[in-house]
Amino acid sequence: MRKWLILVCFLGIYNMLLAQWDNDPASASTRVVTNAANQSKPYVIPDGLGGTIVVWEDYRHGTSPDIYFDLIDSDGNTAWSVPGTYAGKKLCSTTKPRSINRVLSDGDGGFFIVFDEINGAYYDVLAQKVSNTGVVLWGANGVVVCNAANDQYEADLAPDGLGGIFVTWLDLRNDPSNSDASQTYAQRILNNGTAAWTANGVQVNANVSKPMGIVADNIGGAIIAMMDARNSAVNGNGAYTNWDIYAQRLNSSGALQWGTGTVVCNQTSNQFRETIRPGGSMVSDNVGGAIISWSDYRNDANNGLSFPYRADFYAQRVNNSGVVQWAANGVSICNTTGADLYNTLTVPDGNGGILAAWFDLRNAPLGAVYVQRLNSNGIIQYASNGIAVVSGQSHIINYSLSEDGVGNGIIAYDTDNDRIFGYRFLVATGLPVSGGAVAICNRSSISVNPGVAADANGDIYIAWEDYRNTPAESDVYAYKLPSSALLPLRLLSFGGQVTSSNTHRLQWQYTGAEEVRRFELRHSNNGRDFTTLTSINNTQRDGMLQYVVAQPVANAYYQLAWQNAQGLWQYSAIVQLQQQQPAGMRIYPNPVQQQLQLSLLATNAAVATICIRGANGQLLLQEKRSLLQGRQVLSVDVATLPAGQYFAEIWLQQQRTVLPFTKQ
Repeated sequence: MRKWLILVCFLGIYNMLLAQWDNDPASASTRVVTNAANQSKPYVIPDGLGGTIVVWEDYRHGTSPDIYFDLIDSDGNTAWSVPGTYAGKKLCSTTKPRSINRVLSDGDGGFFIVFDEINGAYYDVLAQKVSNTGVVLWGANGVVVCNAANDQYEADLAPDGLGGIFVTWLDLRNDPSNSDASQTYAQRILNNGTAAWTANGVQVNANVSKPMGIVADNIGGAIIAMMDARNSAVNGNGAYTNWDIYAQRLNSSGALQWGTGTVVCNQTSNQFRETIRPGGSMVSDNVGGAIISWSDYRNDANNGLSFPYRADFYAQRVNNSGVVQWAANGVSICNTTGADLYNTLTVPDGNGGILAAWFDLRNAPLGAVYVQRLNSNGIIQYASNGIAVVSGQSHIINYSLSEDGVGNGIIAYDTDNDRIFGYRFLVATGLPVSGGAVAICNRSSISVNPGVAADANGDIYIAWEDYRNTPAESDVYAYKLPSSALLPLRLLSFGGQVTSSNTHRLQWQYTGAEEVRRFELRHSNNGRDFTTLTSINNTQRDGMLQYVVAQPVANAYYQLAWQNAQGLWQYSAIVQLQQQQPAGMRIYPNPVQQQLQLSLLATNAAVATICIRGANGQLLLQEKRSLLQGRQVLSVDVATLPAGQYFAEIWLQQQRTVLPFTKQ
């Protein structure tokens, strides 16, 4: 018996020694679960002690998902399941089809979850609270939030501040067809797991509606946002033609406070919720109100009902009394002419406003993830229509957005070639913290659908679906990116040109590279699958480097990567070189807040003089830049200029070009 005990203890210690956080993107082997069948849709909730809880959907019991969870502690060990098994811990004691609707921290190292569960032929909504030791607190199978007739699903939750939660959901109890005529209901679950309001919930909206989110009002109640069809007709295809956005507040007793609801947006057109993660359409404004965002089709000739689609992105703030605080029918986050956008998402910016992200096809066929910030007054803080932070992707990539509590925004995303990257930017400016993306999982296997969150120290946790072990079945892996593991390098420019001898010449200029030991230039013939073209050692803090590709493909993509002494990789945007170079000179973004980009074409190697002048012609800034033959993009810092009208004067090869721009 003693020998077996010693062996078990040894195996436990051995497994713990193996299971450390692995921050090498080439291996990225911090396993969360590698059980048989698929594990998917991971959510991360930092525990506040250097680790993170991961919650996921799991298909080990059949063709329908169940829900599992585990804690990956500060050392990278799975802490709540059998050590070394990577199996996770089951949320409910019974086995039924269950899907995650929303997961949030309970503020004490545990979490709340709302989920739908199939009972018989219909979906019900249930909730559970899990402690900071991994113990389920609201019964072995959770508590029933609603099991009325027909289906209830798409639930969202908000902590009530007293150890319980507010829940809202889409409800079909009053629709005989159990299909289209949904309504919005809500319930409060107390700290002990009992329902505080009417059994099966309070009806929030008597019209056909769909919930968009819920936040606490800071005085014991909650605010709920909804798509509302009260002003809509139904077309021949059975689709509503004029969804509006409304909001309602319930007090601590579940009584409606704003009559039949407050109008958030009733523009004559469709306004839709469209989020890639539940809760992404509504956040608290920190003073008892809410900020609500939506996809808006007021500028779409087809009203969002048929292809081609043309969505804009709008937001509105509602105070605790139900009065809208910004422009009637909302403030535009993005309304780029002719561009469609998808997967809109918002999170708090840490200062009473919002960070917004979306996938944008303004430069189709390649798309990009853009970001924007609105302050508490509804004023945009970055360039008009946003800043591209993840570009050169040809499909709608999966991504998650978070704010790290120390002034940075974070995006985790998967690429066209199914790799996981992280991108950190300054909330104040939208500019990258360290010049580019950080490789999280760069293996040749498929890695997709990342979830991201950060703790109070600014450490980032990312979990994703990973197919490295079995191509037909996904597992869940995780990564911890410490706040200190970022490179200070700032990439001033990266560009190239096709020369007269049919070679490709790449050039990049940088500053702050004291920790960067080498650069890699990577290339691709499709913009997705990149391989290393050359490796160049770096010995200087500031400089300019170049490389000539003697025998390039006719239509090539290039990306620059750089690495520090610890092996951490970061990446530039993708540059595409074609045999024909476009002519002309342009500046962007315009209006600009921080960095003005100058795209110009030099017919030979030359020196460009860049002057920034005020509206009265006064010279405010002057720089000289060395150029190679061909097109390149230069970055000029205008952050210190006051808001107003300016001119960029460019002298290149004895030619003078003057381009006006606006500084915000």
